[in-house]
Amino acid sequence: MVEELLMSDSEIKIYGALRMSVKIHLMLNSKMLIDGNGDSIIATSLLEASNLVVLKDSSVIHSNANLGIHGQGCLNLSGPGNLIEAQRLVLSLFYSIKVDRERSGEGHGLAGKNGPISAIACPRGLYGIFCKECPVGTYKNVSGSDRALCHHCPPQGLPHRALYIPVQGVMYGNDGEVYIADSYNHKWHQME
Repeated sequence: MVEELLMSDSEIKIYGALRMSVKIHLMLNSKMLIDGNGDSIIATSLLEASNLVVLKDSSVIHSNANLGIHGQGCLNLSGPGNLIEAQRLVLSLFYSIKVDRERSGEGHGLAGKNGPISAIACPRGLYGIFCKECPVGTYKNVSGSDRALCHHCPPQGLPHRALYIPVQGVMYGNDGEVYIADSYNHKWHQME
């Protein structure tokens, strides 16, 4: 395993498949282009970063085949133009994925199926790529990521009182259950 890979104002072209294990992968105004030569099965690439992956200053990781990026730390896409794209992309095991929502939000990515960044449908009350709360005056009582699932609240169906818990994070358990972070009480709550 390599300790650290720092790419600054550089470009790497890989023909075939990439297998790389590093502790820290930093890209500053750089490109990593993986050409699978049209064979998405054989040319599946894997980038493992045990601590940190950071893309800054319009950095790009692109594969025309399958790409898996696995880590046990943080994935950070900060700033405009930073992009990770593949025919099939898998991001897994990161405890934190940070994306600059102002510049990388909905409408700025590539065309694809509507769904969250985690590839798991948003829980009740949340929708879209970043699992945002449904707009004020609407609700969603099913899982899914499409905004059309957020329906207007009927006046007769509104409760007389409500408890507001600001959601600071969403976690998906191995058992398929969804948990939300209640930072006020320093606890994780299982969604019903």
